[in-house]
Amino acid sequence: MPTIDPFSGNSILYRGATTQLQKDDPNFFDVVGASVGYQYDPIIEYISNAVKFRGEEDPAYRPLEDIEGYEAYRDDLMDAKNAEHMVELKRAIDENLERREILAKATFGQHFFAGLADPINLVALPFGGIGLGVARSFLRTGASVAALQTLQEAGRAPFDPVGTPQEVAINIGSAFVAGGLLGGALSVPASRRAAAFQKTKDALGTDHAALRADPDVNKNLPAPTSERPLSQVENYELDAVTSTAPRVINKLEESLDEATKLLDERRAAFDAAKTPDDLRATKDALDDAEEAVNTLSADIKTRKDEYNMFKRESDLRQADQSVIDGMDNPYGLPKNLWTDSPFYKFVSTPMKRTLQDMKIPDNAKKVILGIAGDSGILINMNRLGLRVGPSVYQRASMRDGEWVQVYDELRNIYAAEFGKGKQTILDYDVGGVTQKLAEKAKIQPKNVSFQEYMTEINKKRMRGEAAATDAESRAMKQLDDFYETWEKRLNQTGLIGNMPFYKNKSVLLEGDIAKRQAIVDDLKAKTKRTDAEERRLSHNQRMLSRLKDQKEDIDLQIQAMSDFPMDGKYSEKFHPRYWLQDEIRSRRGEFANILLEWYTKNPYVFVFNKKTGKYARVRTDPNEAAKRVDETIDKILGLDDVSAESNAFYGYGRSKHFRHRDVDIPNELVLDFIETNPVAVMKAYTAKVAPQFEFQTKFGKNIDDLLDDVEDEMLAAGVGQLRINKTMRDIRHLNDRVNGQIIRNPDAMNYKTSIILKDLAMLNYLGSAGFATLPDFAKVMMEHEMGTVFKSLFGVMSDSRVRMTADEGRIAGEIIDILKGDAHLRFSENMINNPLNEGLMSKVRSGFFLLNGVAPMTTIFKKMDAMARGHTLIDYSIKLTRGEASEMEVAYLARYNIGKQEAAEIANAPWDKTDGGLYLPNTREWTTGRQVQANYVDLGYDTIVFRYGDEFNVSRIVSDPDEYAAARQRFGWKDKDSGIPLGFHEYVHNEKGVVYIDLEQISERFAALKAMPAKEAKELIKKNKEKLSKMPAGQAKNLFEQGIMHAEFRLKHIDLFKTDKDLQDFFLLHEMFHGKFKKRKGEQDIDYERRINNHALKRFKKEKPIKDSKTSQGTVENFRTAMNSGIGNTVLMGTPADKPIAVDGVFYVPMHIAKQFGMKPDPKFKGYARIENGLLGMPFQFLSYSFAAANKITASIAQGQVKNRGIAIAAAMGLGYMGMSMKYKDWQMERMDFGEKLARSFDASGVAALYSDLFYTSMGISMALGGPDIGMGIIKPKFKQEESLVDAFTGVAGAGPSYAVDVGRGVIDLFQGNYGEGSAEILRRLPGAQLHFLKDTTNETARAFAGGRY
Repeated sequence: MPTIDPFSGNSILYRGATTQLQKDDPNFFDVVGASVGYQYDPIIEYISNAVKFRGEEDPAYRPLEDIEGYEAYRDDLMDAKNAEHMVELKRAIDENLERREILAKATFGQHFFAGLADPINLVALPFGGIGLGVARSFLRTGASVAALQTLQEAGRAPFDPVGTPQEVAINIGSAFVAGGLLGGALSVPASRRAAAFQKTKDALGTDHAALRADPDVNKNLPAPTSERPLSQVENYELDAVTSTAPRVINKLEESLDEATKLLDERRAAFDAAKTPDDLRATKDALDDAEEAVNTLSADIKTRKDEYNMFKRESDLRQADQSVIDGMDNPYGLPKNLWTDSPFYKFVSTPMKRTLQDMKIPDNAKKVILGIAGDSGILINMNRLGLRVGPSVYQRASMRDGEWVQVYDELRNIYAAEFGKGKQTILDYDVGGVTQKLAEKAKIQPKNVSFQEYMTEINKKRMRGEAAATDAESRAMKQLDDFYETWEKRLNQTGLIGNMPFYKNKSVLLEGDIAKRQAIVDDLKAKTKRTDAEERRLSHNQRMLSRLKDQKEDIDLQIQAMSDFPMDGKYSEKFHPRYWLQDEIRSRRGEFANILLEWYTKNPYVFVFNKKTGKYARVRTDPNEAAKRVDETIDKILGLDDVSAESNAFYGYGRSKHFRHRDVDIPNELVLDFIETNPVAVMKAYTAKVAPQFEFQTKFGKNIDDLLDDVEDEMLAAGVGQLRINKTMRDIRHLNDRVNGQIIRNPDAMNYKTSIILKDLAMLNYLGSAGFATLPDFAKVMMEHEMGTVFKSLFGVMSDSRVRMTADEGRIAGEIIDILKGDAHLRFSENMINNPLNEGLMSKVRSGFFLLNGVAPMTTIFKKMDAMARGHTLIDYSIKLTRGEASEMEVAYLARYNIGKQEAAEIANAPWDKTDGGLYLPNTREWTTGRQVQANYVDLGYDTIVFRYGDEFNVSRIVSDPDEYAAARQRFGWKDKDSGIPLGFHEYVHNEKGVVYIDLEQISERFAALKAMPAKEAKELIKKNKEKLSKMPAGQAKNLFEQGIMHAEFRLKHIDLFKTDKDLQDFFLLHEMFHGKFKKRKGEQDIDYERRINNHALKRFKKEKPIKDSKTSQGTVENFRTAMNSGIGNTVLMGTPADKPIAVDGVFYVPMHIAKQFGMKPDPKFKGYARIENGLLGMPFQFLSYSFAAANKITASIAQGQVKNRGIAIAAAMGLGYMGMSMKYKDWQMERMDFGEKLARSFDASGVAALYSDLFYTSMGISMALGGPDIGMGIIKPKFKQEESLVDAFTGVAGAGPSYAVDVGRGVIDLFQGNYGEGSAEILRRLPGAQLHFLKDTTNETARAFAGGRY
């Protein structure tokens, strides 16, 4: 009987001894053996096999041909070296499954005491201690279990073929909670395994994830377009359609009138034709005219339908806008005591300043939200269910999920091609590291790595070479699909120049110029203008001049592209070109020779001729080629950011824009000097191009034009110039952040110095930072209903589909911190513009944040939130569509840019649902279906039960052949064959509400039925009737008579069954109606069966089910964007909207002050001089989380946008205390009184992270300056502080300078002869020395140094 392994999600068939286990409950010793074996046997098996089969490879052995019955474990069985090794691997899998089956049958008590038998669990007990008290023991033991569980999983998971990465994450995460609860007795949530294992088997007979639908969902809202829902169509696009469509339709109707007249003339000519030749000639002409009329009529209808749809959307938006216009500060923050307080406003950010300033017009606020909004805080219009729309930042973040999906597929391809099993755990390349270690130890031969393999495939793709294997072909297709999608996007937005875009842009610019000219003319016409009107006139004149320049440039591009088109004979594969500057420096001569050869063969350049006003193709002097080469190389080496879009080149022949023809040498000629690692390129490309694409998509213009529009509106509203300049500064700075273009001179010494100091401080001070992530679980509780949180956590153990939901966050562009190397950004700022700049330090950071626990714990908590968030978004969407959502739920959805229309689209999407009521998104499947009449079998059996189970009293439908066979044996069914295909009602049965159906047999019999001539079938029925007449009365005769009746019935309606699925449907409906209508008193069996047949036929003919519609890609992207933002707003990391400008090391000085110091105005930031210095950002290094928490936790609590407020805050403080108790020694904890512990727990909880952090910092600075105790003796400082001006300075200057001072003190001690103290201080400050598992050893060694005599 098949079941589902709850950890791997694989469908398996238990055999042999395991089958016996299903019948008998295990005893205590069985459970002990299974529990310990589950944890340790995979490691032992791996080591044993490595020794036993070392050097035993059989070159002729093909593992994939020897895995029948074990296909689900192909990744692990690929490693088999010979047939004997395969036997051992299969045995290990069987035993592993057997252990899990034992655990599934075990009781809670058996699990509890079996857990005590695990020697590792016993290690945790001393950490609780006998005399520490119940609460303290709970926290310390729970924390210890979690730490040990991490080590256990790291040892077990890579060698367990049945496990999954999600199992690892959940085991570790749950250990934090379960470990403390059970005092260390249960290291993994085994208390949930028993029910989980059995529940999975009972609930899921196959590995089929069925679609879900809801009959009550409103399907009458505007239909989505093919690519995106109307909600994603921007206002400027709607305006363009609604303003031009009527004119286009009128033109088409005029053409239709002409075509109709022509049709009438040709019809008359055809009617008048006499000879055959005339008839043929006039008939052809008539056909052409009819085709023209039909085509025009269809086109007009389509355009009218589209126009009506867009017009209706426009009207709806105007209605919404009228509501918004009537609101007080619709884009601002709702007023409450906290957000209106000086404490909240004290930490000023561009977003806060703009949204809370009542004098700034709504459109300026809408623009800043459209660029950098993150849905982290409620705005007024959200309360009415009105959405702003996803921002550029949110949409660009979601795009990360696209390259991650390609990466995952490339990983799978690599694993399959090289017979590799699981290679990554939580995105750590465990397989690659293990391979390298084995190679160095000479245990295994040298193998090509994932990066080497994919890089070589990418080079072949760029060279235009054919794939040598199926794996290479599939890898190339993944890359081609990714870049083809992006090429289309760039063409749509003009980021790659093309003729249609430029022509459309020219027309749009004409309209913008006319609009500005009208404003200028109106202002000029006034005989007397106010100061504000004078400023507006001047502004519009500047805008008008710039728009005309833009149009001139566009028209020049059109002219040049017409005069000098790219050679269509040769076009490379699309591939962004990122120069390897270090490689060019070290091999400059070789690179120069390549360029020289190209420039010699291609001497022509395009030069703008000022006299003619056109581009000209000019032949360069061959003697100047070498000079041109040097200039090119110097230009490349002088690039501050090789990944910037302004330096983009996508492959020879790929762009028509003359900016991209500067260094137009094909990529294939310079492969050694550009980045060819496909993953690195996709990641960098998305980081740089996605924000610009999303900006163009949202606003349809560049940032300068957009800001000009905003400034004009503010001038028209009478806003003062200083406030306008400040608003323009804030919007532009946030846009630079979103685009990763804040730092203009990253090579400046001050920035290099700041990066070094920040990295060193981070690698020393954050050794125990992983414990600080524990309160993240409380934030998950704040975001979702408690029932949802626990459904997700417990569902992980019972339903493989719940674990897959965690991946929704990954493909939404979140939960990839480890893959991107960004985990450190939770606590530290990043000032590096170039996403390709990942040298040794990047690897060191990644390793450090693995060891300190931040990266894995961040991933675990994000997965937890993703599982709950998928449910919450679908649940609220269904409620909103039904009109059942609460005010809080309406506002919550609107905050994440889900209004009524978006909610209806999500509610109608083919999501799934567990037996426990947890909604599962499964967005990969949302774009694969269509809303059409369908067969019931096409819906999926879980969906049939969900929709029709109550009507037919059906609880389950089983189609798995093995389960059907087992049921047949269990119930003693004896399917018979009358000789007539499907004459008897075999292969489908209804047993107490469970319908069993053998689809394969029905399909085979359908084919035979269709192939049988009608006459032959009738003859068979006649013979069977003769046989029936001779049979004695009894049950056998009754059954035989029913069989003949069924045969006659199906033959009579044979034409209704077009496909085998039609007949499967009829059989299924027949059995389901048996559950709805029972046999009447005195009714004969044959009459009852005939009545059921008639009901099934009626339903089959008249009430075909509706299969879930194809969900638009735009709806998928809306949902994923909400997922991305929601996860980021729960497991916090500062976003562009959260942080003050100074965090970037940038300050803007108003010109009325700056000019006093001889500073010049910045060309981009009107009214300001700009100071950029990396050292100025040092004070804010570790405040990224705190800045985020001020909005996402503190302000959200004040706005009432959190669930379970009291419980969650208490849990956050409890988890904060747990983290603190893990960081500090027992004696340190015992010295704290209750008040100090309470204050420190509140600080660690994150509820008021920024403010408590500032309070403790201020307390330390005050004491260092000899000032008053601002804690007033109630709250004590975190560290003992003596009077010291230096410490006061470092308290303000931040972690980097503080680290430098600490090291400096040690160096000074050494120079002064205090070798012990100096060595001790330097030892404590070494990178990694304060990691939680090294800290005690480091401090003890340091004390030994300090106490020594030198």
